[in-house]
Amino acid sequence: MSKLRKVIASGLEDSHGGAHVYIFGLLAIGGILIIFIISLNIALEYTNKNHSKPLVDIATHAAALDFDLNEAAQGRITWDPVKGTASFYSYLRKNLSLDSNNYPLPGSYLTAAPIVHYLGLVSNSSYPFIYSKNVTLHPSSTQQVVRKIQATLYGPSVVAIVEVQQKMNGQATGEPIVISSISSIRNRF
Repeated sequence: MSKLRKVIASGLEDSHGGAHVYIFGLLAIGGILIIFIISLNIALEYTNKNHSKPLVDIATHAAALDFDLNEAAQGRITWDPVKGTASFYSYLRKNLSLDSNNYPLPGSYLTAAPIVHYLGLVSNSSYPFIYSKNVTLHPSSTQQVVRKIQATLYGPSVVAIVEVQQKMNGQATGEPIVISSISSIRNRF
């Protein structure tokens, strides 16, 4: 045993700081790994948002098409909230591969059911109108966060605010992604 200790001790003496280089190399690899995981999470979040936004926009547009035609013939725009809400959820389920309870089906890229924070008609006496709304995510918890939604409306519009969860690598909880979608009831000319 003493001979082995002498060999190890002489090896460490001859390396002239080789152990330090080895330790710093391990620290550098750890730092690069952390940066890689953070970059991967950011890329996945942008991909999820860019994939979900057009699909939510289609559902919002379908909801905006459900207005009362008799009222429209009289020059009044009256959105039918029952039919519009049904159309919105129908298209949302089809587009995001959700079951009847809005939970992801096998093969869906979502990991949790989306949360619809707001769906309704927004109108104002004059246009263009800047619509602003604060959405509280995970209320009454340590992860509570407030996101602000702001958009310019050019006429009566159906507004949907939907939250989808992005699974984060290296974290126990997901990151909420808030998607706002606006569809005007009447076309702008």
